[in-house]
Amino acid sequence: MGMKKIIDGKSYNTDTAMLVVQFDNAEYSEAWAALYQTRHGAFFFVRIDHDGETVLDFRPFQTA
Repeated sequence: MGMKKIIDGKSYNTDTAMLVVQFDNAEYSEAWAALYQTRHGAFFFVRIDHDGETVLDFRPFQTA
């Protein structure tokens, strides 16, 4: 399931970004969270609810 958002004029697309790390709770639900990096080097975070479909969080991830 690819997801895409434009935030502050920048495109974040799970289909074209590199998956950096993904966490899931597959034993108990379909919830998952992942950190992606765009082709231009920006990071973004996605978090999906227990139903495996509802997007709880989709935002740029700022590094220090």
